[in-house]
Amino acid sequence: MMTTKRIALWMTTVLVGLIAMASVSFADGPSAYAGTWVMNVAKSNFGSDPPMKTFTLTVTEPAAGSLKDVVDYTEANGTATHFEFTFSLDGTAAPVTGNPNTDSVHVKQIKPGTLHFRFTKAGKTVQWGTFRVSADGKRMHGRLGGKESDGSTWKYRWLLERQ
Repeated sequence: MMTTKRIALWMTTVLVGLIAMASVSFADGPSAYAGTWVMNVAKSNFGSDPPMKTFTLTVTEPAAGSLKDVVDYTEANGTATHFEFTFSLDGTAAPVTGNPNTDSVHVKQIKPGTLHFRFTKAGKTVQWGTFRVSADGKRMHGRLGGKESDGSTWKYRWLLERQ
């Protein structure tokens, strides 16, 4: 079973895609946000957890004013996971499908190029973080944290690169 930490990292990556989108001027249109982001595992920090083998985030715009994140990753032990959600950047709750450790996400743009997210399960926050897209739009940096069911907390830092 996947840990809350891993799920949080995946969700964070999804949010990273959102940040990348937010870093581009809205005048550039929604297509500027779409794309594929791949985690640079060697430049990411997973704390005491083993690093993931792969992590890919694909961002599309299914309708005006909303974004869809699709996350696919493989853990160090070879377990593959897929989850997705469609959201807006105004902080309202959006459902998450395919992830048993969370049922909704709240994403808010706090300034151009920077997003804050919060994943919840049954109304309780299980993961949070802030993500920033580089000025050239090629990299997304994130800091995230979470709380396990036993009360222990964790922190990760990661780097995604636009493909």
